Amino acid sequence: MRPSAIVAVGAALAVVAMVLLPQTVAGGLLAAAAAIPGAAMLWAAHRRTAAGPRFRAALLGAGLLVTGVTGAVCAVVERVAPEARFDGVPLAAHLYLVNLILATLVTLPGLMRPQQARDPLGRLRVMLDIVGVSACLILPTWVLILSGGYLRGASAIASFLGAVATAMAAVAGVHATRHRAALRWAGPAVALALICLIALVISADNPSNPNSPPAALAAGLAMNVAGWAMWWGTVRVDPDSAPLPADGSEPAAGFPLFTLPVLGAAISVVARLLHGGHLDAPAIALAVIALLAVATREFVAAIVLRRHAAHLTYHGNRLRSLMFGSSDVAMVLDRDLTVRWQSPAAARHFGLSDSGVLNRPVTALVDASQAAALERFLTARLGDPVPPVVSVSPGSLVSPDSPASPGSPPSSGSPASPGSSASSGSSAPSGSSGSSAGSGGEPAAQIFSAVFHDGLGRLRDTEWTAGGTDPGIPGRSLVIHIRDVSDQRELEQALQQATHVDTLTGLANVHGLRHALQPAGEGTLIKMELRGLTAIAEVHGADCADAVLVEAVRRIRSRIAATDVPARIGDARLAVITRNGALLAHVLANQLVTELALPYEMDGVTAHLQVWAGLSDLPPGPNVDEVMRRAALGLRMARSRPPGAVEWYDEAMEEQLVRRSTLEQDLPTALDRSELELLFQPVFELNGRRPVGVEVILSWRHPAFGRLPAAELLALADDLGVLGDLRIWALNRMCRQATAWRRQLPELWFSFGVRPGELGEDGFHTALETVLETHRLPRAALVVEISEDDLHHGPESDRLLADHLRALRTSEIRTAVGHFGAGPTSLSRLRILPVDLLKVDRKVFSQDDGAPAAVGVIMEVAVTLGRRLGMDVVAHGLSSEADLETVLATGCRLGQGDQLARPLPAEHVEALIERFRDIPIPPSPTIARLVQRRPGD
Repeated sequence: MRPSAIVAVGAALAVVAMVLLPQTVAGGLLAAAAAIPGAAMLWAAHRRTAAGPRFRAALLGAGLLVTGVTGAVCAVVERVAPEARFDGVPLAAHLYLVNLILATLVTLPGLMRPQQARDPLGRLRVMLDIVGVSACLILPTWVLILSGGYLRGASAIASFLGAVATAMAAVAGVHATRHRAALRWAGPAVALALICLIALVISADNPSNPNSPPAALAAGLAMNVAGWAMWWGTVRVDPDSAPLPADGSEPAAGFPLFTLPVLGAAISVVARLLHGGHLDAPAIALAVIALLAVATREFVAAIVLRRHAAHLTYHGNRLRSLMFGSSDVAMVLDRDLTVRWQSPAAARHFGLSDSGVLNRPVTALVDASQAAALERFLTARLGDPVPPVVSVSPGSLVSPDSPASPGSPPSSGSPASPGSSASSGSSAPSGSSGSSAGSGGEPAAQIFSAVFHDGLGRLRDTEWTAGGTDPGIPGRSLVIHIRDVSDQRELEQALQQATHVDTLTGLANVHGLRHALQPAGEGTLIKMELRGLTAIAEVHGADCADAVLVEAVRRIRSRIAATDVPARIGDARLAVITRNGALLAHVLANQLVTELALPYEMDGVTAHLQVWAGLSDLPPGPNVDEVMRRAALGLRMARSRPPGAVEWYDEAMEEQLVRRSTLEQDLPTALDRSELELLFQPVFELNGRRPVGVEVILSWRHPAFGRLPAAELLALADDLGVLGDLRIWALNRMCRQATAWRRQLPELWFSFGVRPGELGEDGFHTALETVLETHRLPRAALVVEISEDDLHHGPESDRLLADHLRALRTSEIRTAVGHFGAGPTSLSRLRILPVDLLKVDRKVFSQDDGAPAAVGVIMEVAVTLGRRLGMDVVAHGLSSEADLETVLATGCRLGQGDQLARPLPAEHVEALIERFRDIPIPPSPTIARLVQRRPGD
């Protein structure tokens, strides 16, 4: 049932009991009804539904339950055996006394926790209150009852014990500093319940007194009031709803706790004297104790109040000093937004005199375009509590849920240059920022930024904050604070400038470029790299390099449109955002590259720069990082080409660069992972199909890209600087294998391709000499091969290459030119190159692209010229029977290709050699020259 229904039923039963039963019996039954709220408190503690601590609800509920059971038992005793005695004391009085003792022991611990935080004076006042209230409660009982001939042991014990317990319960509730909201209900309710028990004990102990039955009936009724007050304070009231008081303060310092006890004591003494009685020694002692407790308590309270006044004076002085020294202006407005008071800072910092501001509308102090918005803002804040403060950009209304960033980058398409501000210092009209504060269900704005007209005729950027109402005029006033943020705005602009602009060139820096890329729209990002600035700085000084860079920037500005955004994004990198389409952007990039590559005349010094450019489209809804990454990839591809190259980003380019980057990362550890290997492709004597030589091919089985061509692998290793280590590993593997195979075919020779740059390195020759000596391999068994692709570097390079090849031949190591005929190399160049072996490419003898007769003639010329120059000719790339017939018809005796044998692992070539180990080689002058070197060649 609901508590209200239970109370209604209990009230009806109480009325019936009072009408039909004697008053003493009705009092007991009414006291028994207190078990109902006690049971409800125990149930709430069991179900964990009590708002306060479970132990408090359980203890107070147990006390009420014991009281209810005792009241029911005493009602039965009063009805059945009213004359029953126990040690000369009425049985009902004895039971009520036991109930009083048990209730005291059970309920007081529930009120004493949690421990209350009090200073020494606060604890002294609590003790004095307990003593004084106890004395004031005992005195009326002693004067009116105990000393008047009605002395009973039970009544005396109940008076003294109950008075002290009642005082402790009342003080615990009134002076609570923790759980104040709950204890202010529970403490007085327990005190009332104990007083009711004292009244029941005295009334039962004095049945002949005509006042006892009404006292019992009143005590029973009051017991129910106390019970339900306890239930409310422990089950329904949040114990921590009231804030904690400040340290050292006493919330109940001025509570009239002594009023009723002192009044009751005084009335009892006066009544005793008026009826001819006198005051005995105990009564006088109790009165003196009460008076001393009251006087001492008031003296302590005076000390506390004086300290509190000194505390308030100190903080008032501090507040006054802060108010007079503050740079923020405080104003008090009435409901018409008229200025009624202003702080001294208004005259000191803004030049506003009281006569010029007071009794005038505050909206007259701001720009006319912002007056209406300010009025809406202040009107929305009238009567509101102090709101939280949020940041806001100039000249706008901002609510707590709306984003605001005072230092956000400028929103224009181009970043600020040194001569322009990054963000406007003047605020825009607030009316343009949207709906007024607090309208349309939106949260009201907390800060208003406006242009303020000070008393000196200047305009200042200010922020207005509403601080609630004036305590002296609650509900009819508004306190506002005005802060001058002009210096802050200027600092923000300076920081914006420093953050987004390069100091040397005045162009946007990386942050400025990223901000300029934010607005969606079509266009192109051009990234350019200038090579040569470091060399200029080393030779002519850093100032000269800076002057060249500034001149380069001037040339860029002269070429781009006014809507384009130039930027410096690195020490030697520049960028341009142009809104032109792809074709015009490509033309502009070529013009910029050409212009920047022209000579620079600086103080008699002529400097040159090499320039490359990469381009990327600006997609709709651009991802800034993605746009810059694509332009960087285009620039990287351009740098792999000669200076002046301009490259667009495309997906195929990205795949190539990703492949290249992956290979660059994986190659240094490929040997450790056993991914590198040697493949062997035999060279056959065409008539007998007998192997006479082997070309050694370095191969890399990459886990992601498969087997890489040898040319790509060698070029990659050369770029990474690991070609020397790779070559040493390959030479060792090749010579060890060659030594084993030459035991079966002593005439077998081995060729391996090198890059021309290796021939001029001492490390290559040292490694070659070391492996030959280690494996005891004849020098004539090795053939060093270069590709025709490496012969297109001019006469000077040819002479240098010829010297390197001649040095190899002098050391009895053979030389060869591979892929001959695949490029534009003329046959006459072979006369100056000391070559022993000529590998003719398939393009020379293949019938795929030409008539058979013409192909045969070209091949025959190559074979004849090779023989005249003392070279053995190998037809390289045989892939069909038609190729074999063409080559044999021209007189070429050696061949190599997939038609004869693909590049094979070592074990497969070993099986091939095993088949020919006992077959003699037919006489062949070409093979003889390869096997037996003539001294002096």
